[in-house]
Amino acid sequence: AAASLTPSATVPQSVTQSDKSVDPALINQLIFELYGLLAKNSLTTRKRCAQLQEAVSGLEVTELVANLVTHVNELNFNAAEQSLQILEKNLSAKLDSTPT
Repeated sequence: AAASLTPSATVPQSVTQSDKSVDPALINQLIFELYGLLAKNSLTTRKRCAQLQEAVSGLEVTELVANLVTHVNELNFNAAEQSLQILEKNLSAKLDSTPT
């Protein structure tokens, strides 16, 4: 299972752990996908959460993402969706204030 941690085709190769640039389009795409996956109680949610966690690193939302990941790992999809809504609101404010 560890070998499957390579980025999927939806994640641009330019987004790496050492590259702290923020890609709002990627973040919005992952949030959109997460809502759909949570609605279906899909285990793929875990993979998207990990991708989102990496995509938002450096945006000071670590605790909010950690709450989301915890709920997903506990398979508490309703709480995960609430956490995602809170995260999305916080990210919207941060992304709007990020210079382009």
